[in-house]
Amino acid sequence: MIMSMYKKICITNRLLVCEKYNIKDCNSEEAFHKLLLQIIKVCESGADSIILREKDLDEVQYEALARKAIDICKRYNVLLVLHTFIEAAKRLNHFHIHLPYASFCQMASDETHHFETVGVSTHTVKEAEFAGCQGASYVTISPVYETQCKPGVKAKGLDFLEKASNNTTIPVYALGGINEARIKECISHGASGVCMMSEYMQF
Repeated sequence: MIMSMYKKICITNRLLVCEKYNIKDCNSEEAFHKLLLQIIKVCESGADSIILREKDLDEVQYEALARKAIDICKRYNVLLVLHTFIEAAKRLNHFHIHLPYASFCQMASDETHHFETVGVSTHTVKEAEFAGCQGASYVTISPVYETQCKPGVKAKGLDFLEKASNNTTIPVYALGGINEARIKECISHGASGVCMMSEYMQF
């Protein structure tokens, strides 16, 4: 795979933004404002897409945040993928969604067809393969490396990433403990791109 062809994907986490700015209340107006400013920085950095992952919010909060994030990403021509909240995405007429594996498995086929993009979080080769066969646009596979976001969870490694990539016909994006220094080896082991959270939320 030619290195220039891989994709760089940001996964948001406002808790990391709050940590960066020492904001105590991560549901405050200041926290949301700083997250949106960080999204602007990510767009300006050349990221290919952003997954708005703030799934701890309630649906009303998430939809309000998503509406603003969609406007920002449109200005920069960066794809924004919403996370988990299928009905909010429909109300916003936004046809790009990312789902946990269990949620994807419960999603009706007519809902899948409603979206242009359906990404799925997977953690085994079988999950990645199944998602591909059931109409997912891409999968993330994790954790490739140990990550502070999931302390105590053992890294699955580059051989695992390569096996998942070889057994799936859709793009596989490496996730978990990835930074700029690790991109090349992920791509060399079959990944179509990488997802980064801390690298984007705290730069």
